[in-house]
Amino acid sequence: MNAAPPADAPTTPADIVAACLADLARNVPAEEVVGRLRAVEPAIAEPALRARFLRARGTAANRLGLAGEALGDLHEARRVAEAAGDVAELVAALRALAVVYNWRGEGREAALALLRAVAECAVAGDRDGLALALVDAGRLQIELSRPGEAHALFARALAIGEGLPERERQRAFVNRLQTAVAAGRLDEARAAEAEASQALHGAPARLLMLAALEGARLRARGGDPAGAAACVAAAERHVPEAPEAFERIEVAQVRAEVALAAGDAAAALEAVEPVVARYADDDLAAREVEARLLQAEALHALDRGPEAARTLAAALRRARARNLTLLADEAASRLATSGGPAAAVAPDDAEGGLHGRFVRRRTLGGGGYGKVMRAYDVELGIEVALKRTSIAGLYDPRERSRLLDAARTEVHAAARIAHPGIARVHALLAEEGDALLVQELVEGPTLRSLVGAGAGLPLLLDILARLAFSLAAVHATGVIHRDLKPENVILRGGDSPVIIDFGIALLSPPQELIDGIGTPVYMAPEQGRGQPTARSDLYALGVMAHELLAGQLPAVPSGRGPALLTSPWISRAAAARLRAAAVPADVARLVGSLLSPHPRWRPGTATAVGQVLARALDQLPRSP
Repeated sequence: MNAAPPADAPTTPADIVAACLADLARNVPAEEVVGRLRAVEPAIAEPALRARFLRARGTAANRLGLAGEALGDLHEARRVAEAAGDVAELVAALRALAVVYNWRGEGREAALALLRAVAECAVAGDRDGLALALVDAGRLQIELSRPGEAHALFARALAIGEGLPERERQRAFVNRLQTAVAAGRLDEARAAEAEASQALHGAPARLLMLAALEGARLRARGGDPAGAAACVAAAERHVPEAPEAFERIEVAQVRAEVALAAGDAAAALEAVEPVVARYADDDLAAREVEARLLQAEALHALDRGPEAARTLAAALRRARARNLTLLADEAASRLATSGGPAAAVAPDDAEGGLHGRFVRRRTLGGGGYGKVMRAYDVELGIEVALKRTSIAGLYDPRERSRLLDAARTEVHAAARIAHPGIARVHALLAEEGDALLVQELVEGPTLRSLVGAGAGLPLLLDILARLAFSLAAVHATGVIHRDLKPENVILRGGDSPVIIDFGIALLSPPQELIDGIGTPVYMAPEQGRGQPTARSDLYALGVMAHELLAGQLPAVPSGRGPALLTSPWISRAAAARLRAAAVPADVARLVGSLLSPHPRWRPGTATAVGQVLARALDQLPRSP
């Protein structure tokens, strides 16, 4: 004899459908929900109820990987709700459609569904419904690899959606954490992680898992592999027991990212291979492309170049087929420098795809390394400075690949630096024989404008001290700028120095620099020999300090020609010239030591240089 259902169990068709929708929101296994819906279907007649039933069944079908059936049910739910005049259910069906299209990588269809949802909510004055649609739009931007736009949408949704359901509010906090990490805004990500941890009390296991995975990514990017591994372990505790659970694949992807960040390419490759297969099987295009990029990076680290090139070609074709512009750009850029066989790339994949991403506005300047443009980055949703540098002269593909890999590694390291004196670097892309550096747009004159301009000593010492402390932050990450000069320092607001152009100097070998590309007068002797160190940047800082404080470059000994800064004479002469220009004795000695031809004679760190300059500034007599 069958046991009676619990007294509080739903019994009417409407109650059962409502319970199924609530269970889907709580991530109850879709198989359970489908069984209950199948049993109640014959009793569904009233149009509004039928729309909710179709939405529940379509959502469950999507969870089971049956995207075609899901779209059929959800489009029918949208039609029925519209005919019945049920605006709330129409919006819910549109949002559910956007989720399915989003997962399938069909961003255009998802965006159109959400646009209709936003319009319906605006007309009805439904602020909470509007907030939910904005959250879904933010998730679409995540799948399209546009974390900056997504971050803004989540923030707006949380601001206007005072009546958001608790579960949706918790999801929005997790999503905001995801976008901050993806955008490389590590300080914002740490703050978002703290907010999310408070908001997630009583949250479903999936949300706790996703928050832990973002914590792992955050720590991996911050150079904390042990902390990242601990977060992955915490995420695994929230994974369903079923071996085919999708959450296992999500954890495996982050495990691969953490392993690669820790230098274990073999472990990363082993972890990511089933991830690529599952995303491909489920037709999750954006996720598949991201996983293939990760797989190619691991293959490249293992010196399996041809396999890496084939993987990148597959990623590029997939991204272009689904109009995933940012991911296509990344795949094309890596493919152009992979050094793999040309046969790995189909003819229509050989061209770059960056033209649609940037809206060029005007030229900001040019120099030895190329032209700088002010542009709007459609994918990041911000204005940026683009520096285009020709690498067509590097005829050897292996050398071109080596230099671009080194520059990209340095750019990635520089992108993690959060410092007001350092321009944020967004990407280094390759296209049609050029390298394109995408960096923060910093407005203001360059430091060159102060050379010989009669600026006061307090301002000059303040700028030099800030530059030294900015270099200390750079060197702490293992990055060397290699091309520090007045043109690569912008004065934000006219007096706050910001260093730009990280990684570009790596794209020209030292001999090319000496032959006229770049500014060899700022180059330390050891850098000219192809052996730069952090103290090479200090040498360049010394040349700049002499220019600012004495109004000219260090003097050239008679008969020495272009090799003006290779003799101990110049260090002593520089100090004497600065003393004659009424520069404080300790600053004059410091600049002289910075110009020493041997690195070991220069100060040990940029921090030490900044401290001397800051102390000298404090000791200047104050104006009455």
